[in-house]
Amino acid sequence: MSPIKAVLKQILNEAKTALEEYFQETKNTLKQQLKKLLIFGIVTSILLAVAISLIGSAALFFLIGSLRYLETFLPAWQAWLLIGATALIVAIALLIVLSLIIWRQFRSSKPKIVKESKQQSDCEVTKN
Repeated sequence: MSPIKAVLKQILNEAKTALEEYFQETKNTLKQQLKKLLIFGIVTSILLAVAISLIGSAALFFLIGSLRYLETFLPAWQAWLLIGATALIVAIALLIVLSLIIWRQFRSSKPKIVKESKQQSDCEVTKN
């Protein structure tokens, strides 16, 4: 083997080793971050479920209290109808608000990708 080949082979082996170490380090860092993210997601979903349960219970007690109050001066069927209509309106309003939030999240993430690809195509046009 000529000395140039040996030196070149040694340099390539060192580069290969350095890249493997870098990839392994990056892989370990990514695993740690994903583990933290997974734990955060689980804890957040549990807390969100508890919060929704508490809010639902509070709303139920509020509606029952309102129903009992309305039954003091309205017939029971009118009180139930009024509380049911109120609950329906609140539920529809919540669904609309949540739908708008989700729709905006999806809409705001898509144009960023389009803008990046548009900028790349603009750069390619100016290069040509």
